[in-house]
Amino acid sequence: MKKKRLTYSNFYFYLLLLAPILAVYILFFVIPVVSSMFFSLTNFNGISLKFKWVGFNNYDVAFHDKVFKKAMVNTFLFALGATVLQNLFAIVFAMALNTKIKSRNFLRMLLFAPCMLSPVVVAFIWQFIYMPDGMLNHLLGTEITWLGNRKTALSCVVIAHVWMWIGYSSTIY
Repeated sequence: MKKKRLTYSNFYFYLLLLAPILAVYILFFVIPVVSSMFFSLTNFNGISLKFKWVGFNNYDVAFHDKVFKKAMVNTFLFALGATVLQNLFAIVFAMALNTKIKSRNFLRMLLFAPCMLSPVVVAFIWQFIYMPDGMLNHLLGTEITWLGNRKTALSCVVIAHVWMWIGYSSTIY
C-alpha cells in the first residue's frame, strides 16, 4: 500500500477536526491562565471592576510572608512524601500481586477499592481514624490529636492520600 501524503487540503481537514477541542482548550485553559497572570500583576480584588497595575509587588509581598513560605514548604514536603511513598508501595504491591497466589484478584480489588471512593468519603474515613477518641488512638492506647498537632498533621494527610491512590498507582506498574 502506498502512503498518502499530507497535502494542504488534508491539513485543513485535520485542522477542522481539531477545531472543537482546540476551542475548548483555549476557552477553559489558555484564557484563564493568561487572565490570571495578568490579574496577578494588578491590585484586582475579584469584586470591584477597578484595578491598578502594581507589577511584581504582589509576588514580593507573598515571598516575604512567613505563612506563604510555610505553605510552600508544606506543599513541597507533601508532594515529595506522597510521590515517594505512593510509588514505592505501588511497586511492591504490584510485584506481590503478580505472583500466583489464590486470592490475588480479591487482594487487587481491596487495593484498588479506595480509588473508587470520593475524596470527601476518604477524608471522613481518615478523620474518624485520627480523632482523639478514634480508632488509631484506641489501638495505641493514647489520646493524641493527630490532625491538630504540627508534628503529625502533614504525615497523617500524606498517609491518607497514599492509601487512597496506591491501588491506582499499582495498576500502572
